[in-house]
Amino acid sequence: MYARRLMTNRIMMSFAVLCTAFGIFFLFWVLKDLVVHGVQFINWKVFLYDTPGPDNSGGGLRNALVGSLILTFWCMVIAIPIGVLAGTWLSEYGKNGVLANLVRFVNQVLLSAPSIVLGVFIYSMMVYPKGIFMLGGF
Repeated sequence: MYARRLMTNRIMMSFAVLCTAFGIFFLFWVLKDLVVHGVQFINWKVFLYDTPGPDNSGGGLRNALVGSLILTFWCMVIAIPIGVLAGTWLSEYGKNGVLANLVRFVNQVLLSAPSIVLGVFIYSMMVYPKGIFMLGGF
């Protein structure tokens, strides 16, 4: 019985190593193509110019980078105090009450759901129906 389990373990470990090597090979292939074909286009214009419209050539990623920084900043400003206050309240005052159980449930949902799923949900509920795609459009 032990020999059979040892053989199964070795086969599965070999399969796992093979799959890992397969994934790492393609990861490095993509990274090599990115460096070989993309490094020639990295210059200051990429960071200082806005993304052009569909019919224009050139441009950069400034609006995407600045938008990401603004979004990250405001998410931290809102989420960190709420998280600290909720954690402090749960540990000090909310032992087994209804509100404490609700806060724990919401916390578990937010911890277990991928952020991309939550982002697509918010996009589909708030941005898409209004047709406004700007930060100040709400």
